[in-house]
Amino acid sequence: MNTLDYLKVTEEEIENGVKDEFGAVYSADGKRLLQFDADVTKLKEYSIKEGTVYICDEAFYHCTNLSEINIPNSVTHIGNEAFGDCDCLASIDIPNTVVHIGEKAFYTCFGLKKINIPDSVTYI
Repeated sequence: MNTLDYLKVTEEEIENGVKDEFGAVYSADGKRLLQFDADVTKLKEYSIKEGTVYICDEAFYHCTNLSEINIPNSVTHIGNEAFGDCDCLASIDIPNTVVHIGEKAFYTCFGLKKINIPDSVTYI
């Protein structure tokens, strides 16, 4: 499987995923943050679990009240539109372990004023 295929999510993966107390659905092995399955409009802060390698396509899509996100050093890939429509996200620090940021990862994040993109990123 191509590395970027790990960023795509199927309904079957979501059904078999593990949901945390905030509504985040992770793959069974915990390496992929698949999506939020709760009322994402209420989510304001979130810390991605250590050991997560991939933030999948549209994982935080339309989390309109998300204002703070903590990304652990285990993350290497951020998917397409992963934070799309996160209007309240004002700043984000991407760890230096990230090598790939997908297309439109921060699409329509109108409140985003500061983003730290490390030199480790080879694709954006």
